[in-house]
Amino acid sequence: MQHSSFGTSKVITQSPIMHKQFFPTHARGLTTVRIEEPIRRFIHVVEARIVELGNEIDAAGGTQEMRLMNWIVNTMFDGMCVIYSHFIRRLIFDISQLHPPLFLGRPL
Repeated sequence: MQHSSFGTSKVITQSPIMHKQFFPTHARGLTTVRIEEPIRRFIHVVEARIVELGNEIDAAGGTQEMRLMNWIVNTMFDGMCVIYSHFIRRLIFDISQLHPPLFLGRPL
């Protein structure tokens, strides 16, 4: 999936680092982070994209030529941006609490 969806090099996806470091770290992170709300937002984005596609097909008279993989990748990208924006906002908030002067752009 990493290679197909995100274009990650097969050298990286087949390297030991993915199975020995990345996946265990990712799994540990998922056990401590509440992801219900980000997942709901992801579902909302994907549902909205499906509704948009349905409206486009209806407007085209029931048929439409499209680049399916392009649509899927763009939809997944939009959905993932919503998920990760939650974590990025959380990270920025956490950093701002630890280092307020750094966050405000002032030297420590």
